[in-house]
Amino acid sequence: MLTCVILVNDPTLEKMLVESIGKFNTIEIIDILFDRVSATERLSQLQPDILFVDVDDASSGSIELLEIGSYQGIAFGVTASKESNYLLSLLDKGFFDVIPIQDFSFELFCKKINKMMKYLYYLNKNGSSSNVQLCEPTVVYTGYPPTETALNDGMFVRYNKISIKVRFDEILYVKNIGNVLKLYLINNKIAYHNSTLRKFIKNLPANQFIRINNSTIVNHTQVESFARNTVSISGHSFPVTKSYLDNLKIVLKI
Repeated sequence: MLTCVILVNDPTLEKMLVESIGKFNTIEIIDILFDRVSATERLSQLQPDILFVDVDDASSGSIELLEIGSYQGIAFGVTASKESNYLLSLLDKGFFDVIPIQDFSFELFCKKINKMMKYLYYLNKNGSSSNVQLCEPTVVYTGYPPTETALNDGMFVRYNKISIKVRFDEILYVKNIGNVLKLYLINNKIAYHNSTLRKFIKNLPANQFIRINNSTIVNHTQVESFARNTVSISGHSFPVTKSYLDNLKIVLKI
């Protein structure tokens, strides 16, 4: 499995990359970053195999990262420019390839990724030094339909321009706090997401999560007890509204 990081500050571009990368079972997104300050430290910590960066966003500092040697892996530049001299200059600066936004298609994205895979396979096969794991020369496309930000085992939640991946089995329950969702995770961890309960639950597995009132979604596989229209999870109790009660009893088989 290859790991990758996305460095963008555009929600539309972020969604496009997450959906496209998420269709491959050989690449895992481990973080999404938004500026050079956070990227410099996080890339040093994570050491991803692949980096996708928006080269048109000056705040990302993506080109500087490559020029000063802060990142040593495979870097793809994502740009809206079609100017040939500019595209060639990106390759000269150390980008492995360039992904055009205006002419973007998943078929083109596949070609770019397969080109990289073949290159890495050739390097490893011939004993050349490489920081990237050995992998087969062809990427496997999983074929499942993309969702907004959903992945196989979890999804990315976004708050204050920072996105993190949260696995579904980590989520105990979700509370609506004003205009923000607060996710209570295992091991006393907390995450936040800019969304509504109505939109958020559409990205959750229906066989694992259920809404129990106007402000709470619970992972019903984590329910510890149920009594008097109240459920308990991890020592916390939540009221179940009458309109949601019958569905909850069905999934709990009560």
